[in-house]
Amino acid sequence: MDMEKLKKYNLAFFFDLGGSLKTWDDFGMIDREIALYNLLAEKFGKIYFLTYGDKTEFKYKNLLAKNIVILPKKINLPKTNFFNLVYEFLMPFCYFGKIKNCRFYKTNQNFGSIAPAISKILRPQSKLIVRSGYIASLNAELYNSPWYIKFYLWTAENLSYYFCDKALIPTKQNYDILAKKYPVLKKKLLEMNNFIDTDLFRKKDMGEKYDIIYVARLDKDKNHILLLEAARNLDLKILFVGQGPEKENLEKFAKKNNLDARFVSRVPNNELPEYYNKSRMCVFPSLHEGNPKTLLEAMSCQLPVIGLDVLGVQNIIRHLGNGWLLKPDAKELQAAIQALLQDPDLCERIGKAARAYIEENFSLKKLLLKEIGVYEELIA
Repeated sequence: MDMEKLKKYNLAFFFDLGGSLKTWDDFGMIDREIALYNLLAEKFGKIYFLTYGDKTEFKYKNLLAKNIVILPKKINLPKTNFFNLVYEFLMPFCYFGKIKNCRFYKTNQNFGSIAPAISKILRPQSKLIVRSGYIASLNAELYNSPWYIKFYLWTAENLSYYFCDKALIPTKQNYDILAKKYPVLKKKLLEMNNFIDTDLFRKKDMGEKYDIIYVARLDKDKNHILLLEAARNLDLKILFVGQGPEKENLEKFAKKNNLDARFVSRVPNNELPEYYNKSRMCVFPSLHEGNPKTLLEAMSCQLPVIGLDVLGVQNIIRHLGNGWLLKPDAKELQAAIQALLQDPDLCERIGKAARAYIEENFSLKKLLLKEIGVYEELIA
């Protein structure tokens, strides 16, 4: 593979709808999200970041490779979902002078994929790569989202998948669902997992401080309450990392049931390994997922993990192989937690298998080469 020939090409990367470098920073995941693009920048002439942030986006320039160019929102519009949607349609025209010189357009998620699809229509000779970490329209059904969100996603997905040259989706399970949902992708679809920096997320002996860790947004579908219900009558120290609308309810439940639960709203991604390595296990009771990075990061740190037998988790965890899989039942979860706590040898075996699974299927180095192969193929 002659990677040097990509040097004469530029890539335009479109952030998800309303997304920005500041958003990534606010959620403590900017280091994780830019890691791939800093490495890709070594292969390309330029990479353009088209974001929905304002001019304050430029303060993140020092975190990016020198040939990554930030293109913030060019029109001063209110920061609302409606005006983000308006700007999505305007974005390709605002920066057409720059992105017309790009051989590749790439999406971040299905949300926000209309702008790169329009760019492809304006410049058909460019190659459109539609990347999504999950199937947004499927999540909208599972979350019972309002009709206008479902309509937006129907439009965005149909438009971007029709005009794309390649579509990237993590896991075989999502691949099969998407291929059936959009037959137009028959020859365009490629399984491309989310990446994990296995050098950063690895086992370290830091001393156990928590029995259980769960890193996720604090909303109902992440199902934190099931873990708290399972922890009743057990002497456990639980750490929740995340922020969201359910925090107050979860704190009240923990206090009412005398549970030792600590809530940390924000941890930068590069500091998360410290928290994983101070925990004995990760419990991940989410009700549905795409390709959950925090679960994969915990597995990369060689933690034994417990997850529910649901979409997006059942295809990652092999029961009693690289983790523990169960139904969404508090008694079953309690029994699984107790079984692991009482069997250090089982924890070690599952943890090692989890780490090996991540190294084989999700390492940043392997997926970087796979993605570069996509660009090489499209210009062959």
